[in-house]
Amino acid sequence: MAVVRRANSILGTSAHWGMLAVLQLLAALLLLALGHALLVVRFRPWSDFYFEALWFGAILLLDWAAQRLRGVSPLRTSALPMAALFVLSSSFWWLFEGYNAFLGNWEYLGGEIYGPLTYHLKASLAFSTVIPAVRSMAGLLGGPTAIARPAPAAWRPAPGWFALALSLALVPLVAPRWAFPLVWIGPFMLFDGLSARLGGPSLVGAWRAGRRGRATWVWPLAALLCGLLWETWNSFGWPRWIYHIPPPFGLWPRLWAMPLPGYLGYLPFGLEVWAAEQLAATVWQRWRPTRVAGRRVARLESG
Repeated sequence: MAVVRRANSILGTSAHWGMLAVLQLLAALLLLALGHALLVVRFRPWSDFYFEALWFGAILLLDWAAQRLRGVSPLRTSALPMAALFVLSSSFWWLFEGYNAFLGNWEYLGGEIYGPLTYHLKASLAFSTVIPAVRSMAGLLGGPTAIARPAPAAWRPAPGWFALALSLALVPLVAPRWAFPLVWIGPFMLFDGLSARLGGPSLVGAWRAGRRGRATWVWPLAALLCGLLWETWNSFGWPRWIYHIPPPFGLWPRLWAMPLPGYLGYLPFGLEVWAAEQLAATVWQRWRPTRVAGRRVARLESG
């Protein structure tokens, strides 16, 4: 307890922070230290978890810093339960792994020692950090207004919108050499349109109404900064991924493994992360009241 009180004094924390905030900071620093140690000491298979250690640590640290500097916890203020946010993230990135089966734009090295089940479980754990990482970075950069769930837009997309969105999402599968950048556009249009159609928030709807919130620039910037960390840590780690980008983009100079133009893809990717979370939250909020009401009716009938 004396250590916690001393840490509270050093950090300038108030009663609102208390022991939980200090423990979160300590856990974040320990995970980051462990992750960096695993980058140096390659003792497989334990060192293969450097990515998970680094990113769970980074998420906790970003969330702690957002609370400290912005007065908001990105993880605790999501419209989704915290566990659901990580499950959504894993499912979200598996979508892009499905794309990559056709595109072949990136390849993972070092996973050959795992069987199919172990490999997919480990990959799912790593993928579960993507959305929480971007959300936590966005909360730190933009504060509460950047990560708050906005009011639903009045826009209701016409069938033509979904036809265009679906076309853009599918073209990379049939023309991967030249259409691969569309994987960062088509899914966003689908997610954002579906959220609007279900009565949820929509960036396109907000833009059509003349509203330019912080989310428009904060989430792309957050994804870019996370991308720089992803690529930096990946370049020193094992297992790691490498890129096979077709010309002309693949001929550009590289920063770590990624050709420089590839970093631009993180900007629309940030909007895809935002739209995926809003769509999931819209579905969750539409379904959850029905579930709760159903349980209440069951209890009344059984009583």
